[in-house]
Amino acid sequence: MTNTPPPESPSALYAEIFQLPLEALEAAFRAQTRLSEDQISRMMSQRDAGPLGLTSIRMRLAREVVSLSYGFAATEAAEAAFLSARACRTQPPKEAL
Repeated sequence: MTNTPPPESPSALYAEIFQLPLEALEAAFRAQTRLSEDQISRMMSQRDAGPLGLTSIRMRLAREVVSLSYGFAATEAAEAAFLSARACRTQPPKEAL
């Protein structure tokens, strides 16, 4: 991540962080969170656990960064909105059922 101001909303920041490439995740944890090196190492060891491991890492990073910028309540709302939007994109159209 660059040193630019965060997007205007917690939801936008959450989505932006979730889109970071795999190669940038570890550096982002170090630069943008208060997690210890041990916590970051344990978190990053999950990346080989397949898509769910990578999703878990991205969600944790997004939660940490959004929480530092906007607080816990805004983080929960941003995550709920992100997951809801993501679920809508993965649902087949009703006429396909």
